[in-house]
Amino acid sequence: MNQMMTKRLLSLVAAGIVFAASLAGCGSNAPESPKADAVKMEAIQTLKLAGKDVPLYELTGTELPHFVNSRLAVTADAVYAPTQEKGEDDAHLWKFPMKGDKLSAGQEIGLMKRSWLTTNGQNVYFCQGNHVQGIYDGSAVHQAALSSNREGSLQAVYGSDTVYFDREGASATAGITRGTLTKDGFSNPKLLLATFGYIDQRKAAKDEVAPKLIAADTDGFYMQWTARNGSNNGTGWTKPVYAFDPDGKELRSFEVNTGLAEGMQKASASGPIVVTQDYVVFTGRGLFRIFNKKTGAAVGDITYQIDDQVYTPDAITTDGTNHVYFTIYNRQQNVQHLYRLDLP
Repeated sequence: MNQMMTKRLLSLVAAGIVFAASLAGCGSNAPESPKADAVKMEAIQTLKLAGKDVPLYELTGTELPHFVNSRLAVTADAVYAPTQEKGEDDAHLWKFPMKGDKLSAGQEIGLMKRSWLTTNGQNVYFCQGNHVQGIYDGSAVHQAALSSNREGSLQAVYGSDTVYFDREGASATAGITRGTLTKDGFSNPKLLLATFGYIDQRKAAKDEVAPKLIAADTDGFYMQWTARNGSNNGTGWTKPVYAFDPDGKELRSFEVNTGLAEGMQKASASGPIVVTQDYVVFTGRGLFRIFNKKTGAAVGDITYQIDDQVYTPDAITTDGTNHVYFTIYNRQQNVQHLYRLDLP
């Protein structure tokens, strides 16, 4: 039995995971806002954004396994990420208790399909396959039914019971949907942007394809598209992000090299995107490109190096504030790192 499997078995016993068909006590109660850090934190770097100091912290305190699948979720007191051993079909969701920049030993939560992971700050929601979602309430996993595994790209709104998802398939109910998180899964689904309607029309009118739901908050939801700009071979393609209100009305757009502030240069930002309390953040190699979420205006760039190396984040998330959590895996040293950037 290898070391990871030994840790897994021990953590399962310690966590006391139980599976149940009912979700009593889970899902619909909005969590409290994240509390102030309980421990003193020391930045490993102080970076700059438009003349303001931006502290960068590394979360340490326990050895981290290699995270996979670009999934990450954070509550006020824990970090959640999947791992996967060589040869396994499914991932395993892990929890790492957190105080400030200090992590405690990991606990395995349960099997996780490589599809989606999200949190409303109180519960953590993840796909377990076979038409089942797992809901972790901080102490146990409960299960709820999915509609034929058609719910993809789930994005729960931090601090609420609202959820957005892309309901897949060929039916009239396919498309971007808003619902309510309950003890039984999702209730009150409302189709906002139909696949066989809005999305097809956008392809014809703007040559934008492959939409992906990337974030949601109290203001609405955010989608990234591939704009082909008249090319069929990838030349000149861009990846704009659009903000929509809760009913699916388009509000504004964000494009990594459009409308740049003074001093900003065109850059490649092919990494993951996060939407924080005030910002839309694109990432690239050694780069965070920041836009004002409410106006669409470019704020500036944050550039960084870690151990004299330039990295693109593997996964990225936020906690309902302007904290940005991201992962970097050092493949030369086989070491998993987890960082927090505090935007002003």
